[in-house]
Amino acid sequence: MMRRFEVRPIPSRRLRAALFLLGLLSILALEQTRLTGWVYGLALGMLLVLLAVAWRHTVQAVMPLLVSFRPLEVSLLQPSGEWAPGRCVSLSVYPWLIVLKVRPVLDLEQSAPRLVLLLPDSLLPASEKSWRQILVWAQQMRRQIGSGQKRLSA
Repeated sequence: MMRRFEVRPIPSRRLRAALFLLGLLSILALEQTRLTGWVYGLALGMLLVLLAVAWRHTVQAVMPLLVSFRPLEVSLLQPSGEWAPGRCVSLSVYPWLIVLKVRPVLDLEQSAPRLVLLLPDSLLPASEKSWRQILVWAQQMRRQIGSGQKRLSA
């Protein structure tokens, strides 16, 4: 097993397709309500703004990550081109989705955690081997986070 590998996520086409379908269903559901006049216009406007913001987030490039198996850690690519160590604050792992909250170690209290969504088609190069590797790393990291929280609460 590789000790380190770089993850360069790209915007997921599946996520954009799901968001488009969600938008269509939301507009259809809004059409079925008894809202009229300015209330209907306000609801439609809020829905379109939410969909536009979500769409903008799906087309933005995600920051590259460098993950390591031994020890389990993650590094973030800074705008200067240097790799900075990061700390995984929380992690959700599903067979089709990985959600990471990563915070740079250098300014742990000052910066907000960055949310990284990974889908099988968002990895470059898109291969089942690279998806399995990141899935194994995420499951091990999740166990490490869980055991660290148990020690802190005890």
